[in-house]
Amino acid sequence: MHKQTLVSSFFLLFLILLMPSVQDVAGSQTAYPLASGVQINSPSNRTYLSSTLTLDVGVTALVASNIQISMNYSLDGIYNGSIPLNVHTRENSFQASITGEVDLPTLSYGSHSITVFVQHRINNEISHLDNRTVYFAVSDTIPPDELIAPVISNLSIENKTYNTTKIQFSFDIDKTASLISYCLDEQTNRTIAFLYDLNKWGNHVNATVTGLSDGSHNLVVYATNPAGKTGTSKTVYFTVKTNSNNAIPEFPVWTPILTSLFVIAAVGTYYKKKINLRRT
Repeated sequence: MHKQTLVSSFFLLFLILLMPSVQDVAGSQTAYPLASGVQINSPSNRTYLSSTLTLDVGVTALVASNIQISMNYSLDGIYNGSIPLNVHTRENSFQASITGEVDLPTLSYGSHSITVFVQHRINNEISHLDNRTVYFAVSDTIPPDELIAPVISNLSIENKTYNTTKIQFSFDIDKTASLISYCLDEQTNRTIAFLYDLNKWGNHVNATVTGLSDGSHNLVVYATNPAGKTGTSKTVYFTVKTNSNNAIPEFPVWTPILTSLFVIAAVGTYYKKKINLRRT
């Protein structure tokens, strides 16, 4: 009897010690965010000249076998269906980037709104709801602001010599652009960004030009707005000198073999002459 009481006491003590750790785990799971909030990448708060648009959305969320995530949307307050989703997992992370796209029905001229709803289910029970609304318009007239091309300023590349084949640079633009690109040495334009929205990312743009050879170069940046008006930065001239010409040249892989053959030939010639001298 005494032995059973002692065992029961030890078992009860073990449960008491175990309880805080169970609570800590449960608390950490509750505190772990299910999602970071849905983002509507397109359309954005602006006027469009096209009546056919694509809804582009994204969210960062917790993923697991017992978690289901779905997205639906309404157009002008009327439910319009679900959004197909793609899950982009992250290495060594319980969270993933989830994106979705769906073509909107043909839009009439005027103002519109889209609301995206995100639903998270854990073990088939709704545990988290989120939504985001965007307002935009469709018109057959170019907005006055889009009649003026974007202005590009503060291009950071300088008229100097760089000791690198890769240069990071930045610049400012004053309005949303559907395409931002740069041209190096009058070659084919290289894309920096599509549909750059100042309301989301600000007016400061960062980019990198790579694969620069030694010598003189020139670079110009272009920004085109949704109406097709293109703004151009000043052309900047600079030089790249990486001192590669002063580097110690590498010998071909066959140099040691050639050297060995030369030594063997020299030694053979020496002994041949020595033998001939003895005979004479």
